Amino acid sequence: MFEVEKPRRFHYEPRFYDPEKEKWEALKKKYAIEQEKKARKNALIKKVLRISGKYLGRVMATAVLTLVLVLAGFYTFLGIIMKGPSPHLRNQFVPSVMESSAGGVLARMIL
Repeated sequence: MFEVEKPRRFHYEPRFYDPEKEKWEALKKKYAIEQEKKARKNALIKKVLRISGKYLGRVMATAVLTLVLVLAGFYTFLGIIMKGPSPHLRNQFVPSVMESSAGGVLARMIL
């Protein structure tokens, strides 16, 4: 009529306390946490260097470009004065520059 199920049988293995295995598991866990911290720190350092390098590069490019433009404008200005349409301006500019301390070098660069 009615069937009664047999009780389930479990495979039972006694667990023994092994302090060495427990220490080993704790060390593995600690090492994994340390590795994760190092990985996060390295990722943060790389990110900071990438961002700061990007902005530092932009600042340096701007500074170099500004310096190049200023020097080009300066040489153009001096070239116009030295070889421009007004000999009177050249004849007045060259002696006044030659009298200054660094002007001699400046006048020789253009002449």
